[in-house]
Amino acid sequence: MRLVTPFLCGALALMPALAQAQQSAPSDAAAPAAPAATTPGEGEAAPATGATTPVEAAAPAPAAEAEAEGDPPPAVHFHGTLEGAYSYNFNEPSNGITAWRWYDTRHNMIGLQNALLSTEWNAGPVKGLVQLQLGAFTEQFWTGERSPEEDLLWRLLQQVTAEWTTPLHRLSIEGGLFNVPFGPEYNTNYLNWNWSTSNLFAIMPYQIGGFRANVDLGRGWTARGGVYNGWDRIVTDNNSSKSVMVSLEWENPDDEETYFFFNYMVGNERGREDPRGPYARHTFDVYAQWHAMER
Repeated sequence: MRLVTPFLCGALALMPALAQAQQSAPSDAAAPAAPAATTPGEGEAAPATGATTPVEAAAPAPAAEAEAEGDPPPAVHFHGTLEGAYSYNFNEPSNGITAWRWYDTRHNMIGLQNALLSTEWNAGPVKGLVQLQLGAFTEQFWTGERSPEEDLLWRLLQQVTAEWTTPLHRLSIEGGLFNVPFGPEYNTNYLNWNWSTSNLFAIMPYQIGGFRANVDLGRGWTARGGVYNGWDRIVTDNNSSKSVMVSLEWENPDDEETYFFFNYMVGNERGREDPRGPYARHTFDVYAQWHAMER
């Protein structure tokens, strides 16, 4: 019997909020000017209690006007994450590889796991996200099915989305390049309890391009339905069909670490020349987390 000793891993994750644009105006600024009380002239009866002469209210500031209509003031936010790790395997593997790991497979190696930069912006009913990523993740994730041109174009560009909140308010339309919402694991290592990911994360699709509709059902529930190019496809597709995904999500409004997610994706993902024919692939994904205690 051979004793396998786990390797050591030290990590540092920094998440500075680099900048925030203008803050919302105080609620007092949006209130109209207080009406002035009238003064009765000689021989005139005093007005009834509480009666006032209306005056023209000052025009609200643009930010206050946007807030009054339900839209937040225009803003741009920057967020960054830098993750590094040193890994050592006491078995000292001859090939220098620690099996069953993903981001940190190299033995006795100081590595830059991730350098992530996200930019979020909003202007009235429209908001967007641009996310860039460098590091070991981008070097190890992509499969051979995607061409070098596609990888070089998109492996650094993780997500690019734009979302429009319709006049119905609870309904929004969103399009762009999305990370597939399968599984409770993240592409940022520090959010994963074991500083790596499972085999399921490694074989699932990672990016999809398309459009979706989001409906806020209230009390933390959100329903989504979208049409996408296909299984991990962005600028090319292996056939002329599209894939459809529907999702039902719940996040505790008082605790973001308590949630439930259900995703179902269906579509013809076989290539045009596949002799088995254009049959659909069905993917079900259900996961949940309950924040039992602070520790």
